[in-house]
Amino acid sequence: MVDFEKTFIVIVVGLVVLLPLITNVYWGLFIIIITQPIFVASWEGSSIGVSKVIYGVLFSVWFIVWILSYLAGTKNERNLFIFPVTAPTFALGIVLGLAILNGLVNGASLDEIGRDLSSYLGYLALLPVLCIVRKPEQARKVLLLLVLVGLPAFVLSQLVWIGRKQDLASASLPYFPAATAYWEPIQGTLWAIAISHKDNGKKIAAWGWICITSLIIVLGGYRTYFIALCLAGATAFLGGGKLSRDSMAKYLIPLFLSLIVGGLLADLAGLVKLPLSRITRDRYATMLSSNNLKEDTSIQGRVFETKILMEGFMQNPFLGIGFGHRIIRGENKRVIGWLSFRPHNGYAEILMKFGIFGTLVFGWYFMVILRMAYRCMANGDTYFSKAVALGVLIWLIPSFAISLAGSLFSDRGFSLTVGIMAGILPALAGQHIFQKDSIRAERIRVYAPQA
Repeated sequence: MVDFEKTFIVIVVGLVVLLPLITNVYWGLFIIIITQPIFVASWEGSSIGVSKVIYGVLFSVWFIVWILSYLAGTKNERNLFIFPVTAPTFALGIVLGLAILNGLVNGASLDEIGRDLSSYLGYLALLPVLCIVRKPEQARKVLLLLVLVGLPAFVLSQLVWIGRKQDLASASLPYFPAATAYWEPIQGTLWAIAISHKDNGKKIAAWGWICITSLIIVLGGYRTYFIALCLAGATAFLGGGKLSRDSMAKYLIPLFLSLIVGGLLADLAGLVKLPLSRITRDRYATMLSSNNLKEDTSIQGRVFETKILMEGFMQNPFLGIGFGHRIIRGENKRVIGWLSFRPHNGYAEILMKFGIFGTLVFGWYFMVILRMAYRCMANGDTYFSKAVALGVLIWLIPSFAISLAGSLFSDRGFSLTVGIMAGILPALAGQHIFQKDSIRAERIRVYAPQA
């Protein structure tokens, strides 16, 4: 049943924020960041919903206004194609368009196609962000907003997800999942600060936060987060030398991870007694036995989903079957009660929806972003820009790995955050490194043209 009062409020809010979107594309980006977690809230579930439709309209208006302003700009303003990531982003837009047509051909409904498409539009935000965020101070303002919105959402989502794993009441708390990803690259930046900053006070503060969040993950028993934690630490250790070659702090990372993994192993072996719940201990125990892992119902569900996804992929290996197809999770093809647009295996999901062609385009898109982040880390003008660039790598690399068991590729918050962070990195570093066909790194200032 439709909640008319809530719907009316959502529509009014949507109309109020529409004006800034039209008048100023840069400040419109701030509205897009703020309104996504509000309009795409967890209480609406997986349905298309009025608020999601309105957010889709807001995003579309913002994007169209940017296109019009870009076409009307001077030649100096229309320099989008100096960026190496522009071509793969345009190619990704073509892939999304093909997925819409493919979904229609394969019998998907328009509302389900729209709901599926909305998960990927954030990647395209990279194009306007590249154009409108040209100065370091502009990029820092965007980062500040991501912190202000993302940190509370991150903390609350951690409590919710851990609560669900532990069967606690916190599992029913309202939260804003679309904003959680805003904090993830900042979390990666804190790893960079913890191992390379010259100020010992800031190092200690960063390590304190990392220890607290790591403790929550370990005690909560969320295996995917635990794997991501280990991969984030490993990425920080490998990349830390680019920020501070003479720093010994990065060697605290293998010690830190060894204490965590060693403590868990000792607890499971009965050598020590850590303050772990029975649920947490049982979940970690499954990781040590192939038989227990096979019998884990969560793993069984993922295996079933992957099988169904690959069956869809085989229907059209080159282009996939497009948007709007629900995946029924169960064992031995027995439905167990829920349907999802977001399967757990992100790579099989991409193959099913976009086929080999679309998967290669996604790979191209992310590889160029990783290369750009690496170059900004190596050649940025300031320590801060280098730390943020390393933070992006520390965030993305574990995300790619855990998408084998819990897809982030179709997460709205993840896609928008990827588009925003990749878009602001050149401005934050005070340079742009391009020449896609050259092995040379060239610096090009991308400050906004003077009036």
